[in-house]
Amino acid sequence: MRYVIGIDGGGTKTEAVIMNLSGEIAGSFEVGATNPNAVSYDVARDNLYRLLDCCFNDAGMAAADCLAVSLGLSGVDRAEEREKIAASLREYGDRHGCSCDILIHNDAEIALMAALGHARGIIAISGTGAIVFGVAPDGMRYRTGGWGHILGDQGSGYDIGLSVLQAVMRSYDGVCPETALTGLVLEKHGFSSPEQLRTYIYQPHIQKANIAEYAHLCIRAAETMQDAAARQIVEKAARELAALTNALRGKHPYFADAPVAATGSIFKHSELFRDTYRRCLNEWNEQRRLDRRTDVAISERKPAHGAALLALQAAAR
Repeated sequence: MRYVIGIDGGGTKTEAVIMNLSGEIAGSFEVGATNPNAVSYDVARDNLYRLLDCCFNDAGMAAADCLAVSLGLSGVDRAEEREKIAASLREYGDRHGCSCDILIHNDAEIALMAALGHARGIIAISGTGAIVFGVAPDGMRYRTGGWGHILGDQGSGYDIGLSVLQAVMRSYDGVCPETALTGLVLEKHGFSSPEQLRTYIYQPHIQKANIAEYAHLCIRAAETMQDAAARQIVEKAARELAALTNALRGKHPYFADAPVAATGSIFKHSELFRDTYRRCLNEWNEQRRLDRRTDVAISERKPAHGAALLALQAAAR
């Protein structure tokens, strides 16, 4: 059976989807991180090799029958970064008798394809990180946000998680009112006082993904416990991601009325985040006297599926 492979690589995990030429999923596998900014390049490469081993060995797929491998890797944007990954995969292919096409995309490109089924429109991603990405009919690509946790990751799980920790400490100091977030964070770690967070958070091994883990506590406090501080944090993050989206909508005439899709764990788990985000997009329409509403399609398919669809397109050429 001839087939293609789509890969979605991130800072926590990497997933592969095997798709036959009829567009049917023939298998899927998952390994660790392949974002070279989250792990070393060597670790990222080795995880990609392990993932391909799974596809070729565990799934029983002949390497020679693979027509294309399409990857969307976070942290791999520059041409030299893409070529380095592509060279490693070609080396792997040479050793395993696979001479397929290697296609490396921005992780937002594969998410857009998964959400809309085509490579035009806008995709907003809010997971550990956040980015807004758009492709116009003329092929021009635009992005806002996604600059990392230091330069700016507004609207992300990291952004929410950091705000949670700061809200707990501000409440502890008496600057802000009591919040249910304090109890949830202390319970998570088995701590008796917020002061213990300082020792934990400043450990060398604490990374962006660890901070982002607090986002689910914030969503729980906001939507189940109706905690005021938590709701403010979620709404603020949604507004900031919407601001990035609206900024992108102003970069090309097509985007003012383009379809908008959304994906990522924050969109998936927070109704408050989704509703606030949609409202801000439509406020932008009203301010510009645009007589239409913008809906937001929440993606039902994983980004790896979009990567496989892009591989399928390449194989058909």
